[in-house]
Amino acid sequence: MQKKEIIIDTISYVFILLFLYTGIMKLIDYESFHFDLINAPIIKKLNPILAFAVPISELLISVLLFIPKTKKIGLYSSFVIMALFTIYVGGILSFIKNKPCTCGGVLRSLSWPQHLILNIVLTALAMAAILLSKQKKDFEQNSVRYKMSL
Repeated sequence: MQKKEIIIDTISYVFILLFLYTGIMKLIDYESFHFDLINAPIIKKLNPILAFAVPISELLISVLLFIPKTKKIGLYSSFVIMALFTIYVGGILSFIKNKPCTCGGVLRSLSWPQHLILNIVLTALAMAAILLSKQKKDFEQNSVRYKMSL
């Protein structure tokens, strides 16, 4: 197994664990999650949609990352959802005094600045995995072309 493939797989497993954990915790403690969404200043109007869409999306992304044929879609989805979470946390930190946490599980114990840093790191990891997978694909395509030209 190539080094790039190991890195991509490791990042994928990090997101699988993260999204399985947070998605399941939000569903287990749905009432708290739903209540926090109602009180979330920026997104409270989207509460009826987000209350189900966020945990279901997290679980779906975990499945996409687990299946080799859908891993690329899972990586892009991980990047998008983490970028959205990061923008949300940044907006809360910048503009809102009352900061209710809508996270699942132990992530609730993070401060908002810690949460922003975690989200930035995870967004960067998703982007790194996407870029590495593109490089890997380009390398594989060039290798096939080279072999065919011989």
